[in-house]
Amino acid sequence: MEGKQNLPAGWRWVKLGEVCNYSQYGLTVSELHSDDGYPLIRITDIDDLGNLKLEDIKCAQLDDTTFKRYELRDGDILFARTGSLGRTFLYSGNPSEAVFASYLIRFSLNKSIIEPLYLFYYTHSKEYFEFIEEKKHTVSQPNINAEEYKSLLIPLPPLFEQKRIAAKLKEMMNEIDNARLACEKQLEAAKALPSAYLREVFESPEARSWPKKKLGEVCEKIVGGGTPSRGRLEYWGDYIYWLSPSELEEDKLNYVFQTKEKISEEGSRNSNAKIIPPKSVLLSCTASVGKVAINIVPLTTNQQFNSFVLKNQMAVPEFIGYYLIYKKEEIKRLGGKTTFTFISKNEISNILIPLPPLSEQKRIAEYLKEKITQAEKLQAAIEKELETINSLPQSILSKAFRGEL
Repeated sequence: MEGKQNLPAGWRWVKLGEVCNYSQYGLTVSELHSDDGYPLIRITDIDDLGNLKLEDIKCAQLDDTTFKRYELRDGDILFARTGSLGRTFLYSGNPSEAVFASYLIRFSLNKSIIEPLYLFYYTHSKEYFEFIEEKKHTVSQPNINAEEYKSLLIPLPPLFEQKRIAAKLKEMMNEIDNARLACEKQLEAAKALPSAYLREVFESPEARSWPKKKLGEVCEKIVGGGTPSRGRLEYWGDYIYWLSPSELEEDKLNYVFQTKEKISEEGSRNSNAKIIPPKSVLLSCTASVGKVAINIVPLTTNQQFNSFVLKNQMAVPEFIGYYLIYKKEEIKRLGGKTTFTFISKNEISNILIPLPPLSEQKRIAEYLKEKITQAEKLQAAIEKELETINSLPQSILSKAFRGEL
């Protein structure tokens, strides 16, 4: 066909409508049940890989005539017609006696022409999703109807070759799934390492003997923040760094060298955004509670921060920062169970902080920085490996539907 790639000998381009017996829209059900009735497959029960989330399946009570009309049969493929457009599911008998909901379209395939599993894998290819982008109608919600799905072009080899390709793809995709699962477990373990290192230090027998002081007692001052009026252009400019929590990562000791926005001296004078000296400890105490940073440069913050300017020779900023990360959940609880979390300067200043000798604080801070940096590098390496694994299916599918598998 015009504009399509050349196919191997014996292959041809066909439209979905040419290889299906019929298409059918699903049924609308007003009431669902946990386990009483026939299993009803909905768009939300199907994930992006075409797997069924069996734990989420609900049931519909139907009379025999309605059940027979919408009963799924082995080899049927369901296509999402709205919402998660392009999502597909190949029915192979599980759950038994299943029916399908209204936002799905059933295509009953002519198995003497096309292998259902071959078509299912094609609906995960780059070419298929290009078709979806081309055909979808975007009004209030994107949609594609059955007639438009029937125009989907499929590169079709002889039936025996379809079966061979489908079996090979199933084998390879299973191997990729296993590799992905193993990699995800490794990533989960790597992400847990920083918290484990913090517990190792702050829950050690040695830590129990450290003297404690209120956070406010180790500070020269605790500085709040503010936002100059956005309506006064002269309050903003290229002068004083101004930090918001969105610039910081969760569960990490952030170091701030610069900020996305800057304010003017006049903006600082006419708001609560006061200049904080370097090597202070910054803690978000409103909304995104518990983000921690150390500023390397003088800066100001918005009103979501309390910033701790530490007394010399009493506390190491990194030690205090790591301890606040360790205490994140306890700090969150200070805000109570409200829709909008807010922790006052008074509440945060009363948190008890362990204070081993300064030299010990420095040693611990260096140890934690080294170990957590190693964990972050490990996490980055695993994420890169996972990215490679996740890219494999498209590469394999592309070869398969060019006849190169």
